[in-house]
Amino acid sequence: MRRLREPGYLLTTVAVFIFGILSACSMTTTDNAANDAAAVDALNAWWKEATHMTPPVKAGTVAPPHTITSTNGRVYAIPKHVQTRQEAESEIEDARWAEHVRAIVRGFGVRGQTATVLTNLTGAEPLHPSFDMPGGALVSDAQDLCQILGGFVWRSDNRPFGLENIEVRGANRELLSYRIGLSGKVH
Repeated sequence: MRRLREPGYLLTTVAVFIFGILSACSMTTTDNAANDAAAVDALNAWWKEATHMTPPVKAGTVAPPHTITSTNGRVYAIPKHVQTRQEAESEIEDARWAEHVRAIVRGFGVRGQTATVLTNLTGAEPLHPSFDMPGGALVSDAQDLCQILGGFVWRSDNRPFGLENIEVRGANRELLSYRIGLSGKVH
């Protein structure tokens, strides 16, 4: 009790406490900045791979028989295949979808536990369930991007980044869609 009454004790205690807080904050910011930068790099690489599409194969194209070796060394024999019209149309639709989402995404950011998709969406686009409008960016795309990004955020090899939340931001940085936690709904 006497110590509390000594002049300067309380001031010294408060100064040490504030120094400790500020030191922890500056260390945390540095560590988070490195983690955030690593997460953005991994996110960019994942996005490039996730939206990469080989050119669609025309109907009637013949793929010769070949083999594929899996990572565990097992060899699979793939027979000759003739591309059907339905398969060709499906590949064309997949390629259009990938081109569409690549066109609306401007980049990614990570801050703490939140991964952010930066888009060119303005929020004034009509709500439409598909990407049938060429070049049209749609409000529902923000929700789709939020869902797609979950594939990165909650993938087991990305868990060390500590990401939990997803935001999709528009052209003016307005929040268009978000998801908080794995069990959270996309809004």
